Amino acid sequence: RKLALRIAGKNHPEVLVKKSDKILTDREKEIGALIAEGLSNRQIAKRLFLTEGTVKNYISEIYSKLGTNNRTHISIMIKEMFKD
Repeated sequence: RKLALRIAGKNHPEVLVKKSDKILTDREKEIGALIAEGLSNRQIAKRLFLTEGTVKNYISEIYSKLGTNNRTHISIMIKEMFKD
């Protein structure tokens, strides 16, 4: 039971948000914030003067670091990170 609680705690959104704040680069946080605004990869690329391929690479890295492959999950985590 203790092990199950410990494992569940590591995947709790609050724990992931605190962890993500430390592991994401400033550029990854910036791209995550634009994802949270609902922008597409193309829109993010235009806004940041990057290619779509570069944006996709950043997003893949964000997915890898946060252990997800879901834009909605990233949005929720980024909003939590920047709240207050």
